Amino acid sequence: MNAQEIVERDGLLKAYLTISPGFMLNTSDQPFYFHGNLEVYTSENISIAGDGYFFLGDLTEQGAFRFHNSLFAGFNWHPLKDGSSDFFIGIQPGLTFTTLSTEPNDSQTGINPVVSINIGYNYFVNEYFNFFLLGKTIFGQHSTYAFRSLNEFRLSAGLGFSIPTKSKNQD
Repeated sequence: MNAQEIVERDGLLKAYLTISPGFMLNTSDQPFYFHGNLEVYTSENISIAGDGYFFLGDLTEQGAFRFHNSLFAGFNWHPLKDGSSDFFIGIQPGLTFTTLSTEPNDSQTGINPVVSINIGYNYFVNEYFNFFLLGKTIFGQHSTYAFRSLNEFRLSAGLGFSIPTKSKNQD
């Protein structure tokens, strides 16, 4: 048995669920989220990823948001294939669904376009399990009721699961 199994990423379907802290870049707010990811590798170096964040609350006493969920979809580029290591960088446009805590209770939730830059690392234990670390920097602005920066850094880490969808090459 090999000490380090090389995982073929082409066709790999990967997913995870985790709790992710956030750090607003323009305020001291520290929201946190339930984060889900689904990603499929279209080749060894390119993957299509979708992320969803469900707002759970804020670690500061007076958080800016009553509601702050978001969805993202985009691409990741995986420049190196070095055994089980998988570094990546990507871009994901998305939408946030936000209500400020200062808005009246009967106000509508704002739907705001955002974009994120992702930098991360996966370590594949085998073709079914991986450990991941993801840093996501988000840029955007809430514009319903009042203007508010949505610029934020989010951090996710944990255990991911994957399923190979293509048969292995027979050499």
